[in-house]
Amino acid sequence: MRQRGDAPSAAPPECRDEDAARAFLERLRWPDGPLCPHCGARGAYRLKPKPESTRPVRKGVLKCRACRRQFTVKVGTALVQSHIPLNKWLEAVRHLSESRTPLSAYKLHKLVGVSAQSGWLMARCIRQALTPDQARGVTYKKALAKMMSPKPRGTPPPRQPRGDRVPPIGL
Repeated sequence: MRQRGDAPSAAPPECRDEDAARAFLERLRWPDGPLCPHCGARGAYRLKPKPESTRPVRKGVLKCRACRRQFTVKVGTALVQSHIPLNKWLEAVRHLSESRTPLSAYKLHKLVGVSAQSGWLMARCIRQALTPDQARGVTYKKALAKMMSPKPRGTPPPRQPRGDRVPPIGL
């Protein structure tokens, strides 16, 4: 039973499993093919396990031909440290962007099917990615594009020169 203010219950096809969500986010983030977040070069390839290897390769891992570093679609975004499946993230963004009234973290965790702590974390990350003026009337695709855009890196704090320090005096 749908209550007033809830988002529609029909899930988009990219929310059915994690592989479909990963493919959707890769198409959204890199429409012209993968771009290395470390060096900015094109020409990354998917890692595949060797036939004699007993250790599996994580799904969605790409390797840059230029800098030889590994990355996934989550690197450099708000989702980089998250262990929550990508399809749950897509569902949470859809619920928060299409709801007529603001959703609480508790209600979000019930709708998405994650723990209450995860629901709070997801709501917080999504709301931080969207500024207040962008959060009103934002569409699902625009909200996802904003979430998947690389996080701006701030300038590091200035370092104190070593020559100006006074050594401690011991007794």
